[in-house]
Amino acid sequence: MESLFHLVLFSVIFSSSATHEDSMQVTGPYIHRDLIQPKEIRYTSDDYIHVSAIMVGIQYNFTQPPTKIIQSFQLFTRSLFNESTGTPVHLVLVTDQASVEVVSTILEQEIGRVVFQRIVYKGRMDQDKQFPRFQVEFVDMSVFSSNYRKEIDELKDIYCVPEPHAVLAKTAEFDVHIQSESCDVKYRKDLFYLFPFYHLEYPDQIKRLIVLDVDLIFSSDLKELYSYFDKFSESEMISAGKEFSMVYKLSLLEYRQDNPGSTCGNLGNQGLNTGVVLMDLEKIRGSEKVMEYLTSDFSKYMVAKYKFYGGFGDQDLVTLLRWEVPEVVHLLPCQFNVQNRRLLNEPTPKQKKEKEERRRAQRRLAGEQVQEDEEEEDVDFLEIVYGEELQFDEYRDCP
Repeated sequence: MESLFHLVLFSVIFSSSATHEDSMQVTGPYIHRDLIQPKEIRYTSDDYIHVSAIMVGIQYNFTQPPTKIIQSFQLFTRSLFNESTGTPVHLVLVTDQASVEVVSTILEQEIGRVVFQRIVYKGRMDQDKQFPRFQVEFVDMSVFSSNYRKEIDELKDIYCVPEPHAVLAKTAEFDVHIQSESCDVKYRKDLFYLFPFYHLEYPDQIKRLIVLDVDLIFSSDLKELYSYFDKFSESEMISAGKEFSMVYKLSLLEYRQDNPGSTCGNLGNQGLNTGVVLMDLEKIRGSEKVMEYLTSDFSKYMVAKYKFYGGFGDQDLVTLLRWEVPEVVHLLPCQFNVQNRRLLNEPTPKQKKEKEERRRAQRRLAGEQVQEDEEEEDVDFLEIVYGEELQFDEYRDCP
């Protein structure tokens, strides 16, 4: 009943305030529940900002508390429409048949809430905010999986090696092998390897595409992000913001030791985070060289050159492209992808305290006299290996 109520309000507000064409766009089948192939996408006009996101394997009982992915998508949808100033949006959700009902219901509920709030709080809302024309289409994930089975499996073996590996670190005093963890098994799912195939599967009429994770909260209209397409140089075709952690600094440790002049992975030239990506599909399609860069063979070449062991799917691919062919990759301002998470090897205050308490307990067991307020010397092995203090704050700095 709640969803139906919201949809009735949705229809009323737009039928009374929009043009006939806009009213038909909004009150008609704006959320298309049929699952289609990528090449069957209907809304390809440049009038829309085209956004693609992945929602696969979504199961949810609406009588239960929302799961993490459900909460994320609710906030994603709500903030997308709340922050709009009227820019038309075409949302393409890569999904499966079993997920369509849940995802479309969430869309209806969250859009309905936004409309309801605009009615109730109309006089107190930012007058620049306007509800946009929009269309939502659901694209079948299995098309990517079947059409590019061989390439996806090869990329998995390149960027998500299931076995742990050792990085040889050379310090002034000794050489040591650092044993890393194996790639998280979730990054061997197909959905983490779609980046190289959007230009091949989406209709040629879609010239520019924004690819987003759904654990995002918008703080501005999409047109601000979209405007960065116009800031691309002639050769730039892909854009992403910096990775806030130091994960790629460790990934390229051996490469930098063999190439002392390289800054790859260091502050200012760290990896990229693909939670927000701009893709100029028209440019990519028009460049045989760039399409070659997106093949598994080129990934094999880059991984071998940089002595790279990945663990984050096609994010690793985009990061390596930044270092190997920087003329193709535009650096998106960090404000468009602020990552609010604890950083690699950066303990929380609680974790630091627990670590100190464990050390004191171990010393007491060994018969030492330990004062409660005595500070423990915290030796960071990675700082010894790098020969410098780790710059967590600098890596995540986003002025």
